[in-house]
Amino acid sequence: MERGQAATKPLFVQALLEHYKVTGAEASALVELAKEASRPGWWRAYAGVVDERHLDHIALESEASRISTWEPVLIPALLQTEEYARAVLQRAGVESLTHTQIDRRVQARAERQARLRSDAPPALFAMFDEGALRRPVGGKEVLCGQLAHLLELAVLPNITIQLIPTSAGAHAGVTGSVTLLDYASDEDPPVAFLETVGGDLYLDEPGELKVCRAVFDALRSDALSRDETVQQIAQLAAESELG
Repeated sequence: MERGQAATKPLFVQALLEHYKVTGAEASALVELAKEASRPGWWRAYAGVVDERHLDHIALESEASRISTWEPVLIPALLQTEEYARAVLQRAGVESLTHTQIDRRVQARAERQARLRSDAPPALFAMFDEGALRRPVGGKEVLCGQLAHLLELAVLPNITIQLIPTSAGAHAGVTGSVTLLDYASDEDPPVAFLETVGGDLYLDEPGELKVCRAVFDALRSDALSRDETVQQIAQLAAESELG
């Protein structure tokens, strides 16, 4: 996994294999793995458009087997349509972005989302506040498209979407968004990211991760079930079309 460590060069691996007299299919497979590891991740193409801390987030997310995310105001990024994402990037924060920069960031977001429909997708557990379904980001047409997109994603077996209803009142997630990444291998410890006005804040200390997990546990206790969430989204989508 890319965690700021340099990949082992294929020529160095080849030399080691020759030194230890490893040959045949095993040697070829190890050299191929080294070649794969030495290639830059797709996200590096967005360096200069996406800040480095967020690129780190994307790199770590690309290897996660389980992604848990909470958003208090907006639809989570991994669930956004292109139009919704574009509207968010045009208005969010104080940074003034050019049309080209917005286009590139939308492309990067789409590449992140593609993994959810891949042959080996991660499990995504996405929670957000009910108010996000009513906030007309990009206008009525964009919101209608976003609601329909959520219903399409909700049927995928690797995606669980849950709403925190307005009736829940104050809850554990009011302080801001958080994403928790877990990995299939015990050798890769979990990490969390908090989104702040200054950029992504990276957390990996056991105590910090314990707090993050406690937040998700508390949110799940207040959230609608998966089926109830789908029913609520479908109802709002129908109301939007009639309105």
